[in-house]
Amino acid sequence: MEKKTERKEWKETEADKKIERILNQEFPLPLQVERAKEEAFEEIRNHVKTEEKDRNVKAAGKRKGRKRQFTWILGTAASVVLFLVVCIAKPAVVRSIPILGNLFGELDSS
Repeated sequence: MEKKTERKEWKETEADKKIERILNQEFPLPLQVERAKEEAFEEIRNHVKTEEKDRNVKAAGKRKGRKRQFTWILGTAASVVLFLVVCIAKPAVVRSIPILGNLFGELDSS
């Protein structure tokens, strides 16, 4: 026994065509919705501009911090080099410093 399924073919009627035309049309938005949409887009644009400014400020702050760090390291290195030059040139001055005097005394005697 074979089961038969009824198959109704769908035929496009005038009503279907009219519904399709109506659904494909662009509907004008009500004034309130249009205003709300514009306000939302403006808020998004302002937020993006604010984020860009914040990124620029942070980048400038990082550059400033790196410059300050580089200056500090350079100054410290220059101080160490100056101290070593003085220690090598005048070991008698260094001998009066408790810990460094012993160290440079050992280096001077060898």
